[in-house]
Amino acid sequence: MTTGGAIMPKSVAMSFILFAVPLLCCAQSTETIKQDLIDVQNEIKTIRSSLGEGELKYLECLMNKKKVGELNSHGEGIKKGDIGYHPAYLVIRSGDYVTANKTVWKISQITGPSSFLLEGNAMWVDGVDVSEKTDGGTIDLGTTILYCDGTKKYQAVSGAMRSIVHLVAVDAPKVQSSADRLNELESLREWSLAGGKSLGVARMTDFKNGKVNLVTRTGAKLDPVPPIELSKADQEWMRQDAKRRAEEKRKAELEAAEQKKKEALKRKRK
Repeated sequence: MTTGGAIMPKSVAMSFILFAVPLLCCAQSTETIKQDLIDVQNEIKTIRSSLGEGELKYLECLMNKKKVGELNSHGEGIKKGDIGYHPAYLVIRSGDYVTANKTVWKISQITGPSSFLLEGNAMWVDGVDVSEKTDGGTIDLGTTILYCDGTKKYQAVSGAMRSIVHLVAVDAPKVQSSADRLNELESLREWSLAGGKSLGVARMTDFKNGKVNLVTRTGAKLDPVPPIELSKADQEWMRQDAKRRAEEKRKAELEAAEQKKKEALKRKRK
């Protein structure tokens, strides 16, 4: 082996090679970790960009563990950005279906006395499947999450153009799936051993048999690691995570107990 035209002894050449390889591996590991973190952020952006306005609003509720309540049953009480369930008191759907008192029937256009369809009790709802209700029947929106994206114009029987509150049904299962994945992605971080060696980017799935179980963004499982072998930063993160989980559990138990009291009081009043 030569360096600058000179001949290098075999023993020296071998030591040079053994020294050079770890440095190369270390550089690759650093680049891999950097790319993994970039991939995480890119996937987060992709998920969010695939959701509509109302879906993003519901996603925010799920991510912040905020309960979705019931919308005001009257149109004038609902404003842009509101999200929740609706008792389906009086709803106009896509200009083809009208529901009143939870009963639906098909009409060729929005017709009938203005007092029936207007006032504050009328709303326009899109995204609700009523394909099986063409001949009448019952539609219950009590379990459908609706988002108000403003108002919609329609032509009344008189011919005049009027505005009405516009609600859009939210694809709750889709948003729940997105929230679950985002929670996984946002919990991904770089883990390291006490000696400084990086284990890569992963998330903690659980703590069993005295060891931490880690999974990568793609779902690959890493070898379980005892907490004492992890870096101080990782150990501190685990302590804070345990405190957060305990607080969330305590809060959920208090809310459940409070809800149980309210339901018991409601039954007692009946």
